[in-house]
Amino acid sequence: MTTKSMMDWPNLLCDALGLENPVFMGMSMGAGVMAARHIGANDAGRVSKCVHTALPLGVVCGIIVAIIGFFFSEAMLRMMQVPEEVIELSAVYLRIYFMGAPGSILYNFGASLLRASGDTKRPLYILAGTGLANVILNLILVIVFHKSILINKFFFIIFKFNITNFKVRKFCNCHFYHINSMFPI
Repeated sequence: MTTKSMMDWPNLLCDALGLENPVFMGMSMGAGVMAARHIGANDAGRVSKCVHTALPLGVVCGIIVAIIGFFFSEAMLRMMQVPEEVIELSAVYLRIYFMGAPGSILYNFGASLLRASGDTKRPLYILAGTGLANVILNLILVIVFHKSILINKFFFIIFKFNITNFKVRKFCNCHFYHINSMFPI
């Protein structure tokens, strides 16, 4: 490894974390394809294995991204040459953003698995409802209660985890796949 490439590690880290969405969206689509294949073959055992592999994988990947992003937020901002006067507040915002990574990634895996089972409406409704709730929550917290956007982002992450939990439980409550024992409601 050359000195140039060793000095470039922060850029590589930013690139890797910037790929959070496309990389994990691709992984979740792959899990959905595998689940759809086994659903089409009426192989409940393999569907169960697919789901029980995909969901923990989503959780683990989300936690890894959250940890890396949380601890390297300030370094990434310095690398992007963010002005010193806003770097502290920006780092806090970015840390809060990365705390929500497990929820986002798990949402993508859950939505992909729901679509694989033929339920294309529920992921759309949940995503639309989450987006609408985010806008309403932004307006209420910032305009009515005069709270900072950081508080708003924190509450949105909590909301996102609750929605993701609902989606995973809905999928796992499907009796055809016999997987509701892992996530009892």
